[in-house]
Amino acid sequence: MKRLYEFVGPDRLRPDATAGIPRYRLHPKARAPDLLSELEIRDLGMTELTLTYIVDQRGMVWVAERHVEHIACARGEPVLAAGELTVDLSVKEFEILAATNQSTGYCPEPECWHALAEALDAAGLDRPDGFEYAFRFGRCRKCRSITVIKEDDFSCAECGSELDPLRQ
Repeated sequence: MKRLYEFVGPDRLRPDATAGIPRYRLHPKARAPDLLSELEIRDLGMTELTLTYIVDQRGMVWVAERHVEHIACARGEPVLAAGELTVDLSVKEFEILAATNQSTGYCPEPECWHALAEALDAAGLDRPDGFEYAFRFGRCRKCRSITVIKEDDFSCAECGSELDPLRQ
């Protein structure tokens, strides 16, 4: 069963949900020039591009410019998956070169790969077999910040206090 992830990031990002920031839905006829145009990204001869992505509740993949917060890409809605995608722009019908679940706004578990894989398959896009990097997240007991857990180090990157794992 797929899990739905609510936004757990900082409240200061919640207004981004209604900011109308450009996003693009990946679909079977998705083309690199259309993606760049919709996201207002100037093509500077790039062959690869890393994007923010979410998989919405209907199983559709939406992408936005990499520095866009996931809550903006999701329009504030819960998601099935979130993170970053690296796409190949060197061909008209681009392919997904790499994916992660790196989103400190939604903190999806590595198991959300299945929702992303199904959504990319439905969009008819070539994809990797799994996440290039799969992350787990923790919330600090003291300062309440969210931190990526690295090498089983449950120390807050902000203040050094102990982290509580999110969703285990």
